Amino acid sequence: MSHQMIKWDFFIAHAGSDKEIAKQFYDGLQNHSQVFLDSKSLILGDDWDIALSKAQKQSLITVVLISSKTGAAYYQREEIAAAIAYARKNPNGHRIIPIYLDDECRESNEIPYGLRLKHSLIISENCTIQTAISKLIEVLKFLKNVDKKISDQDLSSSSVAKNELLKVFDVPFRENPLFTGRDEELQKLRERLISGKKAALTQAIRGLGGIGKTQLAVKYAYLYQYEYEHVFWVQLSNKFSKSDEGSIAEETEPKLQIVNSYVELCQKLRVPFDDSQPQTAIYAFQQWMEQNPNWLLIFDNADDPKLLKSFLPPQPQGHIILTSRAHTFDSLGILKPIEVEKLPLNEATDFLIERIARELEDSEKDFAEQLAKELDGLPLALEQAGAYIHESSLTFKRYLENYQRSKLDLLAKQKPVLGEYPKSVQTTWSMNFEAIRQQSEATADLLRFSAFLAPDAIPHELIAEGASFLGDSIHKFIRQFEDPMLAVVELLQPLANYSLINLAPGEEEFSIHRLVQEVMKAEVRSENEEQKWIVRVVNAMNAIYPHPDFSNWSTCRRFTLQCLVATGYIEQLKIETEYSGELLCKYGRFLCDIGEYLEANSLFLQALEICHSVLEEDHPLFGTSLNDLASTYMIQGRFTDAKPLLLQAIKIRRSVFGENHTSYAQSIHDLAYLYFCQKRCVDAEELYLQAIDIYRSVLGENHHYFAASLHNLARVYISQKRYAEAEQFFLQAMEIRRTALGERHPDFALSLNDLAVYYKSQGRFSDAEELYLQAKDIYQTVLGITHPHFAVTINNLANLFMDQGRYDEAAQNYLQTINILKLTFGPEHPDTKIVIKNYEQLKEKQSGCDKQAQ
Repeated sequence: MSHQMIKWDFFIAHAGSDKEIAKQFYDGLQNHSQVFLDSKSLILGDDWDIALSKAQKQSLITVVLISSKTGAAYYQREEIAAAIAYARKNPNGHRIIPIYLDDECRESNEIPYGLRLKHSLIISENCTIQTAISKLIEVLKFLKNVDKKISDQDLSSSSVAKNELLKVFDVPFRENPLFTGRDEELQKLRERLISGKKAALTQAIRGLGGIGKTQLAVKYAYLYQYEYEHVFWVQLSNKFSKSDEGSIAEETEPKLQIVNSYVELCQKLRVPFDDSQPQTAIYAFQQWMEQNPNWLLIFDNADDPKLLKSFLPPQPQGHIILTSRAHTFDSLGILKPIEVEKLPLNEATDFLIERIARELEDSEKDFAEQLAKELDGLPLALEQAGAYIHESSLTFKRYLENYQRSKLDLLAKQKPVLGEYPKSVQTTWSMNFEAIRQQSEATADLLRFSAFLAPDAIPHELIAEGASFLGDSIHKFIRQFEDPMLAVVELLQPLANYSLINLAPGEEEFSIHRLVQEVMKAEVRSENEEQKWIVRVVNAMNAIYPHPDFSNWSTCRRFTLQCLVATGYIEQLKIETEYSGELLCKYGRFLCDIGEYLEANSLFLQALEICHSVLEEDHPLFGTSLNDLASTYMIQGRFTDAKPLLLQAIKIRRSVFGENHTSYAQSIHDLAYLYFCQKRCVDAEELYLQAIDIYRSVLGENHHYFAASLHNLARVYISQKRYAEAEQFFLQAMEIRRTALGERHPDFALSLNDLAVYYKSQGRFSDAEELYLQAKDIYQTVLGITHPHFAVTINNLANLFMDQGRYDEAAQNYLQTINILKLTFGPEHPDTKIVIKNYEQLKEKQSGCDKQAQ
C-alpha cells in the first residue's frame, strides 16, 4: 500500500531548526505507532506540499514542537493552523498536543491563540523527551480503546467532507512564497478582529500604492483560512484593456463591481435572490452575513470607504477587511486603521536576497542593503528590482550603480512577477497623479514641490509661511484662508486620501515616500523647471527659518532635515541669491551655537562668497556674513584671519546703520573679544564699554545683549586684577540673564562658570565647585556632553580638583575634556594642547605622590 494511504497516528509539526529533536520523537514513537515526519516519511518524487497536507488530515494526533523559532517557521505555522481547523471541525477525530521545548517560548505572543488553549507538555528536568514520548503513547492507546470516539470520528469526518464541499475560498491571488515581515501588522489585525468588540469586526488596511496592502490581506486570508468557514474577496481595482504598461484603464463603476461580486457569492452559497434584479443580491447577501457566523469578507482597493456603507450588514457575524489608500474611515466606524508602512531596512534587504535565489558573498549583501535603502522599503519596487536581477543574473553592485544613474528608467525595465502586483511603480501612481491634477492644481503643485524636499518631517510652515515663493496656484490658495496652516491641511488632504503622503497627527508635518518623489521628478519636463522648484525650496526654507536664538532652537532642530536639503542644493547647484546667502548665515549660526563649528565655518564661507558675488559691498547681509565667519575663526583660534573680517563688518555696519545700532555693537563686541584673546585688554575694554553704551541706549539694561558685554568686560577686569569691579559686573550680568533668559539657558550657565573661575582665583573653592556643578548640569541638559562649552566647565572642575589634590577626579575630567576637544577642534588646537599639558602635569604629580607614599 502507498504510504499516502496510511492512517497516521501521529503527525509531527516542527520548525526546520528543530529537526533533530523531531527525529528523537519519531524514533521513540515509531515502534508503537504510525508516525509521519517529513524527513522520514516522504519519498523521492513526492509532491511534498500535497503529501504533508494529506498526511496531517489523515492523522489522529498532531504533535506540535514549539520553540523560539516557531514564530518564524512559515510551514510549521501552516500546519498549526490546519491542525486547529481539523480539531475544531472534528474534536473527537483529531487532537492537538503542543510540546514546548523550553518554558520561555510558552510566553511568546507568536503562539496562535488556538494552540495556547490546549493542554500541553513542557520539556524540562521533570519532563524529558522520553517522558513526553511515553505520555503520547498513553494518549494514543486511550483514544484507540474508546469505540465511541472512533464512531464519532467517522461521523465527524463525513460531516467535514460535506462542509468542505460548500466552503468558499474566493481569494484570487496565490500566496506569495517570499512574503516578508509584517508580523506586527498581522498580529494587530488578528487581535482586533477576534477582540469580541462589535466595532472591531470591520478593519481597514491603509497605505501607499505598492506598499503591500493587498499582499497583507492575502497573507491573512491564507494564514487563517482554517479559522473561517468561508473567505470572500471583492476586487475593486480597475481592469486594464491591454497587458502593456501604457494601457488605458477600463473604468468600472465600483458599485457595479460590488453588486456583481455579491451576485456571484449568492450563487456559490445558494442564497436565493431575484436573478432578473441583480440589486436584490445586496440585501440577500447582507442577510446571509447577519445570519451566518465564521466568515471573512475582504474588499480590495476600497479607495472610497463611504461607498461601502450601504453594502455592509448592520450586524455582521463574521469579519470584514478592506484595503485602501484612503486616509480616514470614520464613515465605517474605523478610527484606527492598520497602517502599512515601508519595510524596515533589514526585512527589505532579506527580501531582495531571497528574491534572487542564489548564494551571496558578504560584500554583495552590503550592496543589497544599499539597494533596499535606495528603494526605501517599497515592496513593489523591491519586487521589480529583484525580478530584474534574478532574470538577468546581475550583481547587486551593478544594478545599484545603474539605478543611481537612471532611477525609474531601470526600474521600469522589469514588471513585478511575484506578489500579483498588476502594475509597475510608476503606473501604480500615475492615475492618482492625474486625479489630483484634475481636482486641484495647487495640490498638484504642492506634490511637485514636495518631490524636491527631504522625504520626512516636512513642516506645514514651509507651505504656509513660504507660500509667496511657491508659485501662483499655491499662493492664491493659501491667501483664501484666514489661517494659513488650515489652508495647508486642505491642500494636503487629497494627497493623504491617496496615501501619497503620510500625515503626522498632532505634529503639523508630513512625509512622502522617496519613490513618489522620484516619479514626480521624472515628470518634470526640463532642467529649467527642475531648477525652478529647487530655488523655491531654498527661498521657502529661508522664509521660515528663524533667527537661531536659544528660544528658537527647537524650531531650528525641527527644520534641520529640510535645511540640509536646501543648503545642499545651494552648494551643488551654485544657487547664488540674497535668500540663499541669508539661509546659510542663519543655519550656520545655529550650528555654531550647538558646537558644530566646522560645518558652520563651511556654510559661512559659502555665504560670504555668495554675498560678495551678488550683493553690493555695503549690503547689511554682506556685513553679517563677514561677522559670522570671523566668529568661527576666533573659536578656532584663527585671530589673524578673523580681524580683517571684523574690521570690514564694522565699516559696513557703521555705514549702513550708524554707530547707535545693535548690529554695529555686535561687531565691536566681537572685536573686543578678539583683542582680549590677544591680551590687548585696554583696547578690549574700550570696545566693550562702547558696546555697553549702545545696548543700554537701544535695548535697555535688562536685555541679555547688554548682559553679554557686561559679562565679558568683567573677564577683562579679572585679567587686570580689578576684582571688585569684575565680581560686580559678573553678578549683575548673571541676574539680568536669570531674569531675561531663565536659569536653564546656556548664557546663564556661562555666568555661573565664569563667576566660579573668579571664586577659584580667590581661593573660594567650595563656592566655585558649587557653581561649576550647576553650570555643568545646565550644559549637559541643554547642549549635551560633547559640546565644547560643557568641556570648558569640566576642564575648570579638573583644575579645581587638581589644586585641591583630588587627582583621580581631576584626571577623569581632563580625559573627558580632551576627548571632546579632539572631536570638535582636533588634537592641534591650542585649547586641546593646553588641556593635554595640564593632564600630563597631573600625571607627574600623581607619580610623585605615589613615590612618596612608597
